[in-house]
Amino acid sequence: HSDEALGMELAIAHLAEHGRKKIGCIIHGTPDRGNALIRYNAIVKSLKKHQLPDSQHLICYSGDGTEKYIELIGKLLNKGVDALFCPGGNAGILAVYALSLFGKKIPDDIALIASELSNFSQFGVPPQTSITPDYHGLAKEVGELFDNWLNKKKVKYDTVLPYNLIERETV
Repeated sequence: HSDEALGMELAIAHLAEHGRKKIGCIIHGTPDRGNALIRYNAIVKSLKKHQLPDSQHLICYSGDGTEKYIELIGKLLNKGVDALFCPGGNAGILAVYALSLFGKKIPDDIALIASELSNFSQFGVPPQTSITPDYHGLAKEVGELFDNWLNKKKVKYDTVLPYNLIERETV
């Protein structure tokens, strides 16, 4: 699995280092499934570490789909956020669209960091800063796991892979 705490810290730290003071977060999914609650707790911890507001009103869940993002982004903008972080899923392109609907310029009015599930964030306008799990490392670990299992060798059951921050133009 990916090091969710590292991924959340990379994004929050990057926004803080660039002077963002009020970060809104939309976590893909629901707190009862997957990594969403782990991400929530890591975001709160990172916001506190950087002495930024960690109000539960600035962190929300998208649910499973993408249909709630525009509404959630509007609500966060009304709360005065100057940065938006959308971990999980592929919300970056949708977030850019939503911010354009609200007349916000990236990164002048608001900074944006999203998750990179596939390498299309580089083609956004502007190209999106993102966090991404180590997919090459994941593929390597899965290959080794199957190879070891098929050859009746000891199988490693817990591997933690790092996140990377890809700096582009949205911060």
